[in-house]
Amino acid sequence: MSATVQSSTNETSKTPQAESKAGMAIASLLMLVLLYLIICVFSAISLAVQVPISDAEMLDVSFLSQRLGLQYHGMLFGGLFLAFALLQLVNRNIVLGGLCGFIACCVVLATSEVAAFRQGLLTGDARLGCYVYQSLECRKMLDVPVGSAKSIYSETAKDWDKGNIYASWYAPERARFKAAVASPVPSTLPGVALLMSPVTLFQIDEVKYDWRHSAKSFRISGPRFS
Repeated sequence: MSATVQSSTNETSKTPQAESKAGMAIASLLMLVLLYLIICVFSAISLAVQVPISDAEMLDVSFLSQRLGLQYHGMLFGGLFLAFALLQLVNRNIVLGGLCGFIACCVVLATSEVAAFRQGLLTGDARLGCYVYQSLECRKMLDVPVGSAKSIYSETAKDWDKGNIYASWYAPERARFKAAVASPVPSTLPGVALLMSPVTLFQIDEVKYDWRHSAKSFRISGPRFS
């Protein structure tokens, strides 16, 4: 009888210990994630300072990946979090205010197309100007005469049904550009540029070189249609 009671007591004592270890492991993991996010935010801010890109330049940017257009929504939600953070700081709730302010920074940077462009410069899926200057979309973007330029998109509904959204003349060109992209993950995917910002910052010289090269190519190629 006493052996049974002792065995039951041992099992009961082991359970809280196991739960305590699991809780510590989860807490440690969350701390590591938070620490990495803090590093990402500071890295993204440093990139913005060292590689400034104007709104006018962003109007002439091309991505190989799909632009989701979430930057406005990110700024809106980020602004709401920031306003709530300031309200908490006024009420002397420092911890919650700081956390909300940090979340605001993460949301804005995660949806920033400017940050995505810097990341895309490094991986090759973004550039200033066009990938194909002869396209209809490129000429419209640069606000130059359209002439007889062809669209990069297929005009046949049958092709769209099959998933072939790009025109036959452009598809091989796009495949060639895609093959040169260094990362399988699109830079325009929300959060990618933020999470990769420490790596991008480590390669800041390459980013600056790609930016200068992209700007130079745009100045040479763009005026052809002026």
